[in-house]
Amino acid sequence: MVEYRWSVRNGFLKKKGKKKVSLWGGRSFCDGCKRQLTWRENIPVLSFLVLKGKSKCCKTPLPCQYPLVEFLTGGLFLLLFGFAGFEVLFLVLGVLIVGILVFVFLVDFKYQIIPDEATVLLVVLAVLWGLTERDFGLDKLVSAGVIFLFFLFLYLVTKGKGMGFGDVKFVVFMGLFLGKWKLVLAIYVAFVVGAAVGVFLMIFKGYGKKSALAFGPFLILGTLVAWWFFDFFEIWIESFYLLGLN
Repeated sequence: MVEYRWSVRNGFLKKKGKKKVSLWGGRSFCDGCKRQLTWRENIPVLSFLVLKGKSKCCKTPLPCQYPLVEFLTGGLFLLLFGFAGFEVLFLVLGVLIVGILVFVFLVDFKYQIIPDEATVLLVVLAVLWGLTERDFGLDKLVSAGVIFLFFLFLYLVTKGKGMGFGDVKFVVFMGLFLGKWKLVLAIYVAFVVGAAVGVFLMIFKGYGKKSALAFGPFLILGTLVAWWFFDFFEIWIESFYLLGLN
């Protein structure tokens, strides 16, 4: 078995022992010579530009995914600020939630693993968010239970080939955080976008039935869409419904 330790800039570091993925990584280091990086070399986006896409110590080319992820994460934080405003508690909880969601997105996309500790932290943050917003109650508990059982059913029916058990546990957070109707939108977005990407990969990239595609990133996309844009979709659905009546 192999143990994996996560470092935000360097991904998983292999170690001897059991297989484990941890949210808590060590200091970032050079991809090439493994030298520990200084804080000046870890400034999001700016360090990549200043160093011209190469490590300072051994001139190893750095993947473009580093500044791209850092830029997109900054964009998500700006969106969060636009929705949370100057509500400090909501902003702090939101930053933690978004940060962990980005982490889970990257890990599941590359390694098809959703670390349990990340899911547990998200569940705790979802409860704190609901208590702070004073809307945490039976509705969200039922939503979490129903979506867990639904995904567990899919997991058992497909024998783990349709989705991993990490997804089954992750949707508990979604239910507790989003509640009934936002959860419906999130799952709908996840399945629709996931299906569209799957079809695209099969047609243009030669993916087959046995090709693995992480579903966690689509669940995270659905979560963010439902969290921030549910009102827009609600108005659009109501308008479409009223138009049909006329």
